[in-house]
Amino acid sequence: MEALLKLIDNVKTLDVGLEFEKFMSRTDARVFTLNLNRWEQLYEQGVDSNGVPLGQYRPYTLKRKVDPNLSHITLRETGAFYETFRLLTGHGFVEIQANTRKGNEDLEDIHGPVLGLTDDSKEALGEFMLNNGFADQIKETILRY
Repeated sequence: MEALLKLIDNVKTLDVGLEFEKFMSRTDARVFTLNLNRWEQLYEQGVDSNGVPLGQYRPYTLKRKVDPNLSHITLRETGAFYETFRLLTGHGFVEIQANTRKGNEDLEDIHGPVLGLTDDSKEALGEFMLNNGFADQIKETILRY
C-alpha cells in the first residue's frame, strides 16, 4: 500500500515543466531544435516562425548563390548568422536567440520573426521528444521511490 501511495504522490507532484527543461538540456535535443529553425524553416522552406515566406531572391543574387535551386530567401549568405543561434531553456519553454543584426539593419525588422519554431516544427520537436526518451524520463520520475 505504501508503494501505491508513493506512486500517487509522484504523479500528483510531477513537474512536467521541469522534466521538459531537463530533456531540453540534452545536446541532441538542443541541436535538433536549433536545426528546425535554421535548416528546416529558414534554409529549406524559407519561412519565418509564423510560417510566412521570407520572399524570393532577385535574379542577380540567384546567379551568385552556391545553391541556385533555392530561390527563396534563406538568410544564409555566409553562414555567420546561423552560427550565432543559441537555445535558452527554462521551466517548460525554449527560446531561440541569435544575433539578427546585419550591418545597420536587423533581420527581424526586414523579414519578420525569423527566430522561433513554426507549428509544424513544434510538432516535429514533440515527435522527437517522444521518440528519444521523454516518455521514459517521465515514467522514471513517476516510478522513483
